[in-house]
Amino acid sequence: LPTLAFVKMHTAGNDFIVVNAVTLARYHWPRVAQKLCRRHLSIGADGLMVVESSSPGGYLVRMFNPDGSEDVCGNGTLCVGFFLKHAGLVDRDAFLLDTKAGSKKVRRAAVRQVPYRTACRPGWSDGGRQHQYGPCSL
Repeated sequence: LPTLAFVKMHTAGNDFIVVNAVTLARYHWPRVAQKLCRRHLSIGADGLMVVESSSPGGYLVRMFNPDGSEDVCGNGTLCVGFFLKHAGLVDRDAFLLDTKAGSKKVRRAAVRQVPYRTACRPGWSDGGRQHQYGPCSL
């Protein structure tokens, strides 16, 4: 696996590896999820959230379980909304994210009022070795 930038996020007891894949070459994401989501042997997570471009100015959110199967996850989508808003990739207070289960509206108020702490940790992975920089707040 080549070097891959990611953000590790968690909310409501779930943790995710979030990858902004808008400008990345095609990856076999199920295989990437199997490699990176393994606990104790890699980064470890409940799922891999892949952000791709969709409709003009929009984003498609794909979620892969640790076994590589594609799924949907509300907590993961919430993390992606937090990531996109606070990374400056969307400038609106409400925006749509396309998912396997259809378009989901994300509102800034919903992201700010999550009753759980959402945190992130930027880093990168090369061949399964994890490199992280201290906790960050976006």
